[in-house]
This record gives sequence, C-alpha cells and structure tokens, in this order.
Amino acid sequence: MARVFRSSANLLCLILLQNYYGKSLQQESSNIVDFFEEESEIEIRYIFGKCEPPSSTKVVSSLQFHQFTHSDNKNPVATVLQLGKTHSMHRPALRRLTIAKILTLNVFDLTKCQATQISNSVHTLLKTSRYFHKANDHHIFILDNDQLNSLPIFDPPLIHVEKKVAIHIENDHIKFQTLCYFCNELDMRQTSSSMLTYSDKLTINKLLSRLFPVTKSTFHGRTFRVSCSTNVRVRISLRPKGDGTWILNPGVFEKLATHLIQKFNFTASLRHATGGGSTGKQLPNGTWQGSVGDVYNEDADIGLLGANSFERAQLVLSTKPFEYQSVVLVTGKHYQVLTWKLLSAPLGKNVWIALAACIVVAVLFIFLMQFFFKNFILKFFTYREKSKVRLWRNGKLVENILAAFFEQEIPDLKPKNFHELISSNYDWGLDWVGDIAYLVMKSSNQSVVQTVFRKMDIHRDSTLCLKEVIVRNYACITYTTLVDLISARNFSNVAKAILKESSFSMYTAAISLWLTKDSPLEPLFNDVIGQLVSQGFTIKFLDMFTSMMRKGRHVWEAALKKEGKKPPRILSEEQEAGIQPGAVKISWKKIQGAFLFGFVGLFVASVGFLWEFKKNVCNSVTELT
Repeated sequence: MARVFRSSANLLCLILLQNYYGKSLQQESSNIVDFFEEESEIEIRYIFGKCEPPSSTKVVSSLQFHQFTHSDNKNPVATVLQLGKTHSMHRPALRRLTIAKILTLNVFDLTKCQATQISNSVHTLLKTSRYFHKANDHHIFILDNDQLNSLPIFDPPLIHVEKKVAIHIENDHIKFQTLCYFCNELDMRQTSSSMLTYSDKLTINKLLSRLFPVTKSTFHGRTFRVSCSTNVRVRISLRPKGDGTWILNPGVFEKLATHLIQKFNFTASLRHATGGGSTGKQLPNGTWQGSVGDVYNEDADIGLLGANSFERAQLVLSTKPFEYQSVVLVTGKHYQVLTWKLLSAPLGKNVWIALAACIVVAVLFIFLMQFFFKNFILKFFTYREKSKVRLWRNGKLVENILAAFFEQEIPDLKPKNFHELISSNYDWGLDWVGDIAYLVMKSSNQSVVQTVFRKMDIHRDSTLCLKEVIVRNYACITYTTLVDLISARNFSNVAKAILKESSFSMYTAAISLWLTKDSPLEPLFNDVIGQLVSQGFTIKFLDMFTSMMRKGRHVWEAALKKEGKKPPRILSEEQEAGIQPGAVKISWKKIQGAFLFGFVGLFVASVGFLWEFKKNVCNSVTELT
C-alpha cells in the first residue's frame, strides 16, 4: 500500500513502498489521510520500479498513481525521454475557480541501476526533459546501500531542485536523507540525515518535520555567483577591491542588490558579464553572451540586470520587474540665435516666393478696393480731392499685413516621434544602454523604425548623446529617468533645462534579475521585489540616487572653488546658452553698420514724412482759411 505524507504548508510528500521492509505503518494511516485537502491534486510518477504497483490507492480520492517500469536494464536515458513524452498526457489539469495546486511526486527507484546509469538518467531527466522540469515537482530517490554515496544528487542540476529526499533501505531500517537547497546552516552540499526505524515512536508531524525541514528565508552566508551587466553604467557599475574582487558602486540597482543580500544573508561574488558587460546578446553561431548567457550556461547563479524579451525568456527565468523603462526621444530646447543668417536662413525659396505673392495680392486688393469705393461708393458723398490721411493709411495697411506674417509665433519644429524625426532636419543617435533597444529596432518590421535604425549613430556614453542634443539639432533615443541622472552628474542647471523628453515611447522594457529555469530563488526574490515596487521604493531609490549625484557634483564644485579653480565644463558657455556651432555670431563691429543704416533710414523717413505732412496738411489748412 502506498504511504503518502504531506505537509500542508509546503505541499511536501513522501512515498514509502511497504514491500521494502517487513513492518508497516497501519496504525498511522488514519492520521496520514488528514494531511490531504480535497482541493489538492496528487500525482505520483513511479520511475524505474521493480515492484508491482500497490493493489489499492485509496489514500485520497484525487490520487493518481502511474507506474513506469524500466525493464531489462537497458538504456535509462532513452527510457526517461520516452517516459516524459508518454506521461505528459497524464498530467491533471488545474481546477478552475479554486486555489488548488497540483503536487507531483517523482519517485526514482534506482535499486536496479548502476552508478553510471543513475548519473546519466537522472541528469538527463532533470536537465533536458521539459515534462519533468516543473517548479511544483518533488523528487524522491530510493537507493541501495552501495548507491548511497554514488548518486550525484549534490551536483547540478539536482542542486537546483528545492524539495527532494533520498531514501536508503537496509533490512528494516530506513534512512531518510533530506537535500535542501538552502535549509542547512552549513555548506550547501551537506545534508541533514537521520536513521529512522519502525520502533521509533514518532508522530506524523515530527516525522514530516525531520524529513522536510521548513524552508529558511536565509542562505546563511553562502556565496552566489552574480553576473553584472556593467555596460548599463547609470544603473550598475563595479569597482575593484584590493583583493581582486569587485564591489558595487552606488546606484539604483545597487540598492536592490544590497537589500537582497541583507535580507537573505548571502554573499555575492560579483563579476562583469561576458561580452563587455552586455545584458544579453546572441552571436551568429547561436551562443549567448552577457548576463543572460552567463546564467543560461550556468556560469552564474544570478544575472544583474536586464530587460525581458521573448528570446531571453526561452533561456532564463526573470524575476518580477523592479522597474519599467520606456525608449523615448530627447530633444533640446530651441533658442533664437541672433545672427545675420536669420535674414534669409529661416525661409526657404518657396517661402520667399509665397511671401512675395501674398504681398502682391494684398497690394492689388487694396488698390482695387480703393478704386471700387471711389467710383461706386464715394461719388455719392462729398469729400476732399486729396485726403490728408490717405497715403498714411495705405502704408499702415501694408505694414500690418507684413507684421501679421512676421510676428506670428515660431512653430515648434522639434520631432516628437519617429515619423516626424525622419522628415525633420535633425540628426539622431541611440544611447546604448544595454542591448534590448538595439535588438528591438533591428528586428522591427516597420519601415519607419528601419529608416531610423539605418541612419542613427551609436553612443556608448550617455553623456555624449545628450551633449549632441544641447549643441545642435539632434535627437537622442534613450530611456526615461536617465536624463535626470546624467544631467545631475555632468551638466549644469542651465544645460539641464534644455533637455526635453517626448511623450512618444517606442518600446517599454521590464527590468528584472535573471535566474536559472525553475530556480528556488525565484519565489523568494519575487516576494521581496513585489513588496519594494508596490510600496514605491523603486521611485525612492531613483530619487535618492539622483539627489546623491547632484549633491556630489555641488560638493565637488565647491571644493574646486575653494582652491581657486573652475570645474571643467562638458559644454562651453555658448553651447549652454543654446548657440549652435558654426553660426555667425553678432559682434559690435558687425552690428554698428546696422545702427548706421538704421539712423540713415530714420533720417530719410523723417524728411519724407515732414514733406508729406507739409504738402497735404498745411495746404489744406491754407485753403480753408
């Protein structure tokens, strides 16, 4: 009869086959059933079994028992793969509208297999078979005496399985060896073992507590290998220590990493991700670099950090997003540059033609209107032949027409999206913060995105990309929240005010940590990250880091001023004022000619006005007198 033990807290079960030992646990059967809930689906896979299946499976009504026998001691690897394909159809489905969970027990009866066969079959089963690679599976191994130390249960990938138990049978003694990923306070590869016999007076609760210790929320100082995507410098960077190791520089994700390290009490062995600190890039030969490739190739336990994508999700597991980043356009605040080029440069040839045509039409309309009024309207009224205000009135009309054209507001020519960008006179570049934006634009099927991708510059330094925005008509394709960080560290307040983010977003990326598939670290990290995000600590970390960068710059500038030095500028004063390079700036030598012509024109206009006033007004007064 199958004996099933279950912990209601962790859904942990253990199967013992009675025909391995003479004494039974009949007196405990009534207590065992109480550990099951009717909502739970229990599925048992009996693998490599030499015993007949139990004649009765009345432990619970929802219990499903399937036996798969490896006969004739042939290739265990082929049997495992075939087993996974055959058994996939037997997996029960989740009940709807319930909180039911499927508990799957993989019972490995390895008493007929040799050590090498055990190693190959178990390794293949848990690493390559997608049917058994489930987070809710629990594994039980039944061993002979000489197999107790030969089974590679301490090596990857078995070490990544959180809930597992090895059972050693010798006569009527049963040795239960519990293998937990992080529940032992000593080295990770050690286990807590106990020799149990039927004569031991153990209750069900004590038995379960000894076989399946409660999962601890601490790693007891164990070391995890962490691959850091250091090309995302505004998010995470490393600095060397004297002993050859690396530590995190202050930053947004440094706060997250420090919080996780302190929360779970583990040591992080930091290293730069392959591919120059890449987040994740697939090479032409199909291999992956970056933190994604390091975690996938089992060279690292944790990848810090990266943006999720469909290709990456097939390789590694991502935690809950710590933040969301959108790809936006950053343009400069346009200033009017006072140069001689303003007389002609702002207007194209077609604009000049249209302006001349409008003036001609307006003048003709005015004279035709006067002709119409004079011949058809004013002949019925008495009026002077020469009006003293007629010439002045016509001039004011023309002046008002020209003023209405030139004094209108300058249109906002800054591009706000990719469609406006490719049709503008702007150049543009991509701020290379990780690889995801580059890969998304490269693989896009939209013609507009492809045009932007072909003509864009690549900036490995975010500061240089934003500098181009300030000094000329340039658009920087970058991520939100980065503008404040870069400007707080490198730019003055005047230059920072020039940078403007568009509301357009080409792509929104979920930024998270990388873990191996079915890693037991996922639920623990997800709980902590979920709490941080829901309580708004993501924004707080960002604000704290931005304020720290701005304060650090002010302290540095104050220290230089005390020494009688000026802080070096990334931008010149003229560039910060919005003057584009190559423009002809107005100097006094050039502007004095304009004043001379202005005074000459004012003198000629005054003489003409006085002559017109004498001719029209004074003569009229003389006639009246």
